[in-house]
Amino acid sequence: MAMFKAIVVVMLMLAAEASASEAQRQTDAASAERIRAALLAAQGSVLAELTQPTIKLRDGLSLVPPDQAQGQVIQLKIPIGELAVKAARSFAVARRERMERKAHEEVTKALQDFFQQRWPQ
Repeated sequence: MAMFKAIVVVMLMLAAEASASEAQRQTDAASAERIRAALLAAQGSVLAELTQPTIKLRDGLSLVPPDQAQGQVIQLKIPIGELAVKAARSFAVARRERMERKAHEEVTKALQDFFQQRWPQ
C-alpha cells in the first residue's frame, strides 16, 4: 500500500512538472512573438533615422535635420564626451610641459651656481 502511495505521489509530481513546463513554453513563445513584433516595428524607424543626411562640421560637430514636429529650426549634435577628453588631455600635456620646463630651468640654475662656486671668475 505504501508503495502504491509513493508511485501515485511521484506520478502527480511528474504531471505537475509537465504542466508547469508546458505553461512556461507557452509564455516563452508569447514573449518571443512580442519581441519579434517589436523588433519588426522598430526596424522601419531605425532605418529612417540612419538614412537622414548629416553634415559634419569641425571638431566632431554634426548638423542634422531638425525635428519639425517639435518646432526645431536647427539641430546641432555636440560630442561632449570627446570634447571633454580632448580638453583633459590638453591640460595634462600643458602641465607636463610646464613641469619639464621648470625642471630644466632648475637644473640649469643649479649647474650655473655649482660652476660659479667651483670656478669663480
